[in-house]
Amino acid sequence: MVSTRRSKREAAETRETDITVYGATGFVARHVLEYLLATAATEEGHTSLKITLGGRNQAKLDVIQTYLQTEFLDKAATETSKPQCCTVTLDTWIADSADAEALLAMAKRTRVVLNCAGPFLLYGTGVVKACVEGNTHYVDITGEAPWAGQMRGTLGSDNRTNTNRIISFCGFDSIPSDLAIYVAVRALKKQANGKNDNTDIQIAKGTTWHASFGMLNGGTLHTALDMPMDMFHCIYDSDGKFRKVPFLVCDPLELAHPTLVKHHASYKGWKNRLAWREWTNQLLSVDTQFRCGVSIPFFMAPVNAKVVNATAAALNYSSPNTEGKHDGFTYGERFLPLGFRATSTIGIFSFIAALFFQLILGLVFLVFKLPSLGKHLAMKLMPPGTGSPDHINEQGYGSVYAEVLTSPKKGEVQRKGTCMLQMTGDPGNLITAQCVGESALTLLWTATEDLPERSEDGFGTPMELMGSELVMRLLQSKVRNVEIKASAKDAGYQWLFYVHALFDMALATTVIKFIWNKFYTSP
Repeated sequence: MVSTRRSKREAAETRETDITVYGATGFVARHVLEYLLATAATEEGHTSLKITLGGRNQAKLDVIQTYLQTEFLDKAATETSKPQCCTVTLDTWIADSADAEALLAMAKRTRVVLNCAGPFLLYGTGVVKACVEGNTHYVDITGEAPWAGQMRGTLGSDNRTNTNRIISFCGFDSIPSDLAIYVAVRALKKQANGKNDNTDIQIAKGTTWHASFGMLNGGTLHTALDMPMDMFHCIYDSDGKFRKVPFLVCDPLELAHPTLVKHHASYKGWKNRLAWREWTNQLLSVDTQFRCGVSIPFFMAPVNAKVVNATAAALNYSSPNTEGKHDGFTYGERFLPLGFRATSTIGIFSFIAALFFQLILGLVFLVFKLPSLGKHLAMKLMPPGTGSPDHINEQGYGSVYAEVLTSPKKGEVQRKGTCMLQMTGDPGNLITAQCVGESALTLLWTATEDLPERSEDGFGTPMELMGSELVMRLLQSKVRNVEIKASAKDAGYQWLFYVHALFDMALATTVIKFIWNKFYTSP
């Protein structure tokens, strides 16, 4: 069961409100608020929850407050057959993202700030700074790794003496990936030493495969288009010399602790390996896990990899050797356009769909990146604050299969840990709302001593700073079903899959030859 005890700090500290959802009038924020209210209606371990709607426009905040009050709270109060388990109250708070004084006052009156106001490079810095100054827990739905790394680098030293936790990437970017690898690693460690998951096992490689259906919303599209990339830093190191392996988007350890990991000399070799894995991950891949089906790089892989890498460094998935060379864990992230079952069924023939999907995705990206025209099209087709309707969101889903492999010593057998994570709803909207909502509730309702150890500066990734407590909250959700299945076993040999591959390639060659002879060979 998830802990419901209150920490000593929480018992001694009284704040006016529990969770402040900043950017509450946004498209995703509405789904977050709906999820929080629906969860409160099923929460039996707590009696009250006060939520503040934060933003800069009082009129818009009043509209969303009235909607929530009418459609959720008032209806719940009249349905005697379904008594409200946890009483929810709402209020509003006005704070512009540039008003440091109002943001600090907002942070000091709440226990957890849940930030939905993006792009975070433009509107998020002041909110994080206020939470550091106010010693307030913070979660958000950003996918902007360079910005999050900058926040830790500039504000981490000021947050060392606090007791709060600053956690970005709590939406579909990047909890499913981070969680799936975390659970697979725990499965390996538990098997190695009974129920103890702290066993020192060196993890050599982690990979996730995603299968999902959902629509892009306006905020996500414009954040992706506006995300800056420091090309000089990606190609040159601090001495002005060419990097052995250029970075993809930003430093592979961008989100790790700045001095203990990111800029530490012993991690330089590991960075090259991580960066190389990110680049090779951009190619099409034939995967024996799906009967030699073909996968493409997941479009959020460059961001999710930074989160998983930071978790790997913090939780010691692998360690530098005695020479200071870090030749351990690397991470890749794949996408199966046809889903798990169909890809496994048709095997190598799935390359047709994979190649087509990759070409279409690349073409769309190039069009939206065109100077002036791309931004104009994005504003015309999908302005910020827009997204798919609810009936489409409900049809969505997100599934992640994770596999981690150990780095065995001489004479040892390589071990494999796996995790299958299945979630329902549109990934960018409903799954994001569930992930960030449960993250905020984990920090709110879990005693500090039951959470993983706080990082030195209070900044960190979802699995590093919430760990199994977040996993349990997701599993126990009565609003949206979450399934997690983990296993650990010997890696074994993949000879049977290669037999399938040879058969599929021979069949594909025969089909292509027949079509060529039938339609393209002159009589």
